[in-house]
Amino acid sequence: ATSGEPAGRRAAAALVDRLRAEPGEAAPVVVADGVIEARPETLLAFRAEAARLGVPVEIRWVPGLAQITYFNIESRSGARWSVLRADGAPSERARMDGWSPAHAEDVHKYRFEWCVRPGSNR
Repeated sequence: ATSGEPAGRRAAAALVDRLRAEPGEAAPVVVADGVIEARPETLLAFRAEAARLGVPVEIRWVPGLAQITYFNIESRSGARWSVLRADGAPSERARMDGWSPAHAEDVHKYRFEWCVRPGSNR
């Protein structure tokens, strides 16, 4: 009842068209920290469902994501997407200035937001 698998599949289905439209030939990169620590199966299901729908994505764990600046996250990972805990976790959301929420899912006592950074396909 507390698994994040259904939420991960729903998020992939909701975002697949936007992910498909991302520029470049490489798989879209999604960075996360608190989500991996809280419910890692959410991201495994997201990745599997996106691939099933024809859009392979790469999930990267970025420890300390909440403390990384916009400049650093862009230059370190090339990520256009992030999944953040928006349930009161230590200000992940507040630290990702400029990233816009694109989809949200509740998993047990957590709220996860898939966000896209400025300059990404909207």
